[in-house]
Amino acid sequence: PAPISTISPLTPPPFDRVVGTCLAKEPDDRWQTAHDIAVQLKWIEEGGSAVLPPAIAPAPRRRAARLAPWILALLATSGFAALLVKDRLRPSAPGQVVRFSILPPEKSIFTPPGEHAASQFALSPDGASIAFVASPPEGRPLLWVRRLDSLSAVSFPGTEDASHPFWSPDSRSIGFFTPTSLRRVEASGGVPQKLCDSAAGRGGAWSRSGIIVFADSAATPLFQIPDTGGEPEPVTKLVAARGETSHRYPSFLPDGRRFLYWMRGSKREHQGIYLASLDSQEGRLILKSEAHGIYAPPGYLVTVRQGMLVAYPFDEKNLHLGERPLRVAESIPTGAPPGYAPIAVSPTGLLAYSSAFPRGRELLWVDRSGRRLGNVSESGDFSTPDLSPDEKRVAVSMRDGTKTDSDIWLIDLARGASSRFTFDPGNDRAPLWSPDGSRILFASAALGKLDLYDKPAGGAGEPRLLVTSDEDKFPSDWSADGSRIAFHTFGKGKGNAWDLWVAPLSGGEPRPFIATQFTEVQGRFSPDGRWIAYASDESGRIEVYVTDYPGKRGRWQVSTDGGMQPSWRADGKELFYISPDQAIMSVAVRIGETFETTPAVPLFKVNFPPRVPAYWRYYAPSRDGQRFLVIALVAEAGASPINVVLNWTAALKK
Repeated sequence: PAPISTISPLTPPPFDRVVGTCLAKEPDDRWQTAHDIAVQLKWIEEGGSAVLPPAIAPAPRRRAARLAPWILALLATSGFAALLVKDRLRPSAPGQVVRFSILPPEKSIFTPPGEHAASQFALSPDGASIAFVASPPEGRPLLWVRRLDSLSAVSFPGTEDASHPFWSPDSRSIGFFTPTSLRRVEASGGVPQKLCDSAAGRGGAWSRSGIIVFADSAATPLFQIPDTGGEPEPVTKLVAARGETSHRYPSFLPDGRRFLYWMRGSKREHQGIYLASLDSQEGRLILKSEAHGIYAPPGYLVTVRQGMLVAYPFDEKNLHLGERPLRVAESIPTGAPPGYAPIAVSPTGLLAYSSAFPRGRELLWVDRSGRRLGNVSESGDFSTPDLSPDEKRVAVSMRDGTKTDSDIWLIDLARGASSRFTFDPGNDRAPLWSPDGSRILFASAALGKLDLYDKPAGGAGEPRLLVTSDEDKFPSDWSADGSRIAFHTFGKGKGNAWDLWVAPLSGGEPRPFIATQFTEVQGRFSPDGRWIAYASDESGRIEVYVTDYPGKRGRWQVSTDGGMQPSWRADGKELFYISPDQAIMSVAVRIGETFETTPAVPLFKVNFPPRVPAYWRYYAPSRDGQRFLVIALVAEAGASPINVVLNWTAALKK
């Protein structure tokens, strides 16, 4: 369009430049924020009458003289802008090291990836913002963005249950995972866009060519997809000879073609940080490590070793790694989920990390109204409680001290005394008592991936391997007659979603019970063995369903506004589950030839830890359904800040 000054002669000439920049064809040539425009308008406004053209056109010589200051001002401004751009694009020179901490938004907590010991966050490539996941009070985790020149963060509606955020190269968009999909949202706000299905995503990276590389689930290679969405295609492959079971947490090198990722496998001698390319599926080992790594200019590989955040000198062109790492920080958690570490870097010289979360969880009794009846033990890092049949003991998964791996512990409810039940070096999860109380079933990563074991409840003897495969497995129930167990594991079909399986204990092979492209988890046998309650996302969100066992001749949806973690009362006449707003819900069940229920009613709310649909349990009802053993966050939970370091490489030389 014609300049505004040709239509409205009284318009200040600099205003033409403001409007012209707004209308530039290339997005990078426009003003980048409303603040930029406000600065220009303020500058014009402060010029007063000096910026107004004369009512009568002067002679050419005088007009040139009057324009000269504006020309000089524009040249000066352009030169200053060029210097700013040049300075912004230049890697930060070593200078004064500045450290500060970012606390969660008011009345919110930083949300670990599920049951993990550290928060999730990502620094924007331009170093101006940080994206993180946090949970509002009694709400689901949301994606938040805080500009580092601001004291407040903004949450993004429509990003409920977000995890593992990552930025686009231009810092304008953010990728993230939900329990069922990979999505993107503009950093300026808007409605999130679904890119593809994904179950239990484990990190993503965005290349300059518009390709996103991501871990589709916890037990797959990496996939690539256009940043506009589409059908994912494998970009790495699992190597059986190395015992590889999962590729996760990718990050691109500066060329935008090669990327680092972390490999998990059954042979720990091959586990570590690998390098692959968009042009080849072959992976090359860079460093044996328990955590993923990130390339950081001007030439470092940042990772975590034995709880220390370290930087290895790294020549990314020749792939030469220095032998001696430089220490950056201490007490950094890893291993939950395997390979994850709460670290992020920006090419502008910023580094962010988080220390271990305080063990801020209570294990306590409450009645049907939510009234506290007393704590079972001191606060700790508890998960997946299960009451013994005689209700005298509870088996619970717990991390002890600074360990990143968890073990099974038994707590005597009368005395409050705790005793460790498992001792292997891997993670031990999700204990379940046998119906007669003689044995305890649990998942253990003793062989590199989570298999199913049981062990005498008295503690004597070695664990017995019950179910093994290449994928992680999580037990969810033991049938009342003790003849079979229910568990869920990753399927091989479209979407690599969780499937519900049943394994006989008296011989025979485990078989899938419900296996679709959707997630089916947390299967629970009814006390009479005729029904199985489970959670599925087939409707687009996690809901509780019931089907008859073993025929699957009918299916009934129990929850209507979201639900997970179903559990039966001992007589089978009541079914409980957790709603999205963290309420324990009750559904009365009428037993007959068909399954009948009354509408669900809320009993009470609990400040549960952040939820993961896959396998965690946060409560156990008493046999009569009048009391509930629950795990709740204490006030200090989630208080560990995100630590940010400016010019972090300068500290390496001290």
